Amino acid sequence: MEHRIAGNDATRLRFVSGGWNNYEGCCLFCGKYWMVGAGAAETNAVDVLHHWVDPNTNASGNHQCYYDQQNQVVSYPPPPEPTY
Repeated sequence: MEHRIAGNDATRLRFVSGGWNNYEGCCLFCGKYWMVGAGAAETNAVDVLHHWVDPNTNASGNHQCYYDQQNQVVSYPPPPEPTY
């Protein structure tokens, strides 16, 4: 888990999307990455992140952020994206 300040859990990376628990992971089953609890699947783990977090452009919508800075969007790393 990425931290803005190493070792400080209050600064770990998180995402904000909707008002219910979207869980924070996925599992690989039958060649697809299933969004745990959501009943939907994507072809790779990064697409699961995009499913919940996009458009990731402003703090009033779905976005990636640090726990202690939820009103600031944290951009994705530049391409190429990981292919977990």
